[in-house]
Amino acid sequence: IFIEENHTTSTNSSNTTLPPALNYDDIIINEILPNPQGLDTEDMPDGEWVELYNEGESVDVHGLEICDKEWNCVLIDGNHTLSSTLLGTRQYLTVYMNGRSLLNNAGTERIWLISEGNILDEVLYEGSKDGSSWSLLDEQWALTKPTPGGENREPAKQQQDVVLNTSRVLVKKISLGKDNATHFGETLD
Repeated sequence: IFIEENHTTSTNSSNTTLPPALNYDDIIINEILPNPQGLDTEDMPDGEWVELYNEGESVDVHGLEICDKEWNCVLIDGNHTLSSTLLGTRQYLTVYMNGRSLLNNAGTERIWLISEGNILDEVLYEGSKDGSSWSLLDEQWALTKPTPGGENREPAKQQQDVVLNTSRVLVKKISLGKDNATHFGETLD
């Protein structure tokens, strides 16, 4: 068996096409609405939502999860989006909590984008304002007017209440050694 660059596998006389590998490295959490006007538990297009942005190639995000700090999760599927789960290049996708209240309005909240137990992106925010979303603007998070499915806009100076300075570290691979395990106190590569 060998794999050619065109993603076909050859065995004897039969050819099978392999599906393309899913690459979620370029998907980020772009905007969060934890405290919408009205009830947080409304069905879409109202209620709470999290917006994703794709900086890379088109990818289907069906099956990814959005989880809070208590590991309450919403599966991204057709029941939580207004259209498909396909996220095109430089496009936005709004994922609605659709009847659930997952995002805290007070105190500190942490939101993760998860793929098969792996954290793809995370956001930490504190508090919220009724009808305002947390939006990523020039690598900082600010409370702004919601823009679901669209580019985030700078808040007017008099409306800008809070700006969070953030940094981001993405771990793409961890080398655990020959036994593929690590123990407390050992160094990871």
